Amino acid sequence: MKRILFILLFICISIGLRAQVFTPPMYGAYHVQTPVRLTTTAISGNSTGNSAQSGGSMTVDAGIIINEKGICWGINSSPTIAGSKLNSGSGTGSYTANMTGLSPLTRYYVRAYVITATSAVFYGNEIMFITAPIFEYTGTVQSFTVPAGITALKFDVWGAQGGGGENYAGGNGGYVSGRLNGVTEGQTFYVYVGQKGVDLDYNRTAAFNGGGRCGWYAGGGGGASDVRTAVGDLNTRIIVAGGGGGAGTRTGAAGGNGGYPTGANGTATIYGPAGGGGSGGTQSAGGAGGTGKTSGHAGYPGQKGIGGDGGSVSTWVGLSGGGGGGYYGGGGGGGGDEAYVQGSTTGGYGGSGGGGSSYYGTLASPTHTAGARAGNGRVVITLY
Repeated sequence: MKRILFILLFICISIGLRAQVFTPPMYGAYHVQTPVRLTTTAISGNSTGNSAQSGGSMTVDAGIIINEKGICWGINSSPTIAGSKLNSGSGTGSYTANMTGLSPLTRYYVRAYVITATSAVFYGNEIMFITAPIFEYTGTVQSFTVPAGITALKFDVWGAQGGGGENYAGGNGGYVSGRLNGVTEGQTFYVYVGQKGVDLDYNRTAAFNGGGRCGWYAGGGGGASDVRTAVGDLNTRIIVAGGGGGAGTRTGAAGGNGGYPTGANGTATIYGPAGGGGSGGTQSAGGAGGTGKTSGHAGYPGQKGIGGDGGSVSTWVGLSGGGGGGYYGGGGGGGGDEAYVQGSTTGGYGGSGGGGSSYYGTLASPTHTAGARAGNGRVVITLY
């Protein structure tokens, strides 16, 4: 009998204990929520080779005071406030911040951060980005190879300015942009950055990437800037910014700006027996050369990728500007009359060169501005 009672007692105790065993829920039973939940803002599409924009947004528990908020970044993963950081103020709410002083074509990591009144530091998620490569004029072909993880490129391209005459500046280079989707790792592009035309050029120099030569002692045409898929092959250009036309000299006239869909025409001065201005390049043909005056030679027409030379007659005449390089180059200015004399000045006034045309082909989201760039050209490639 005692044995039976003992067994019954054991069964009752076991049932009671079993009823007190805690079985945790399958999901989330032991998750502890932090008092600050922080999200790092995606890198803005207007980042450049030297700067980029990010920021943060947050959800904060009641009673938490935010003394400082901002972003921190570096070239290694998991950046902290011990490295580069930018303080964007205090308090809750979303914010943006601009990173500056970055190096082109470099991989960076950024995180949002906050510091509370108790000196606790919280970080948001990490974002990796690669700064845009910037290509300046070098006089040689440059190249860019698509890194891993990149599927699209945006090109911002500026043509070079034409050279100046005695009293007028050369036309400015054009600007054009567009996005190329579907690029792959290892794909290579070749970058040509235009050279500014030479001012008052005695040597009739052709500026790098298609600038036309002046007639003599005038402005040479500015070189175009472009991106292509094969070295030396104009037919593989996917985007082009036209160069400005060179200015004619002696009172002279301003050169035509590079632009889309056509470059601007060069101009002729109203003084004396002047040569005519060259025409701007188009989407299908180079600009016509300016008319020559009496003994002055007509300017030479632009060609695919190359501005026309300014017209001349002999060593001491012409004074005409060269055409700007482009998808199609602008025409060179016409030469003035060799026999014209004004005071002690011999030789008529030369016309200015026409601007080269810009081009964006089938690129997505294109934009363009005529006459946007003074000096040498430039190319910036933004990675997505």
